Amino acid sequence: MNRSSFRIASFFLLSLTLNTVAGAAQENSGGAVPPDPDANVVLGGGTGEPGQQVVLPIYLRPPGDAPVGSLKLEVTFVSVNLKFQKIEPGIAADMGNVDIKSEAKTGKNDKGVETTTVTVNATAPSGGSDQKGIPPGLLAYIALQISETGRPATIGLQTRLEATEFGTKKKLNDMRVADSAVEVVAAGTQPEVACFFFTH
Repeated sequence: MNRSSFRIASFFLLSLTLNTVAGAAQENSGGAVPPDPDANVVLGGGTGEPGQQVVLPIYLRPPGDAPVGSLKLEVTFVSVNLKFQKIEPGIAADMGNVDIKSEAKTGKNDKGVETTTVTVNATAPSGGSDQKGIPPGLLAYIALQISETGRPATIGLQTRLEATEFGTKKKLNDMRVADSAVEVVAAGTQPEVACFFFTH
């Protein structure tokens, strides 16, 4: 699925509530995501076979009336068989002229296994009287590549979020984010639950 088609499809997704998106993400990750209907940032799950790419959408729902000026989302996962490729802005970021940047760092967990932490930074433009912070909706999507030698497994995606209010730069400590997962399935296997927008 090319980028243009993805964005057209994502436009229609903006009509859905993030509660529905969170539920779909939970189902698609094999139940690895704790139910959290109050999450302000939802990272979609993904399913793929060895050698395939999975695309994980990031959705934003600002808390109450507080406009979000910037957010920093860290996504950490075991990366022996799952590699970060790139991040692309979503339709909400495009419409709001939001600056999206990413950085990936590798390390090891307490068991000595390789991990990667992808940091996504989103910043709303500060100029103009019509600016209202980062708009809600599809903020960005992360592309990950499953290794050709990857075996069936569920790879957890642990998240950490920091955000500031637009204009005041006050920390928004009440914002919540939901963890997610990538399910690696055997070649030719159809996942029990599949969401087209989360796997293409």
